[in-house]
Amino acid sequence: MPLQPAEFEQSEVNVHNYYDSFLLAHVAEHLGESATTDLIRRYLPLLKRVGKLIVITPQEAGYRSDPTHIQFTNFNSARQYCSYADSIN
Repeated sequence: MPLQPAEFEQSEVNVHNYYDSFLLAHVAEHLGESATTDLIRRYLPLLKRVGKLIVITPQEAGYRSDPTHIQFTNFNSARQYCSYADSIN
């Protein structure tokens, strides 16, 4: 069973430099720049130094099809979110 964020933070699987990859799929477009950067920053320390953060967001048509999407995220903005988050660590 998946853990909720608060449960994960208190669990034995919350280990720095442990994970090979993280998948952020169809989340950024619901959060906007600041919240997405904060989310990435929160979990980035758990990735191995050679780990990968995978960000998947809808293209323009998919973005427009869901009223809960608040900010379109393309390749450049996804890179920017990761850059902002990584610059803090």
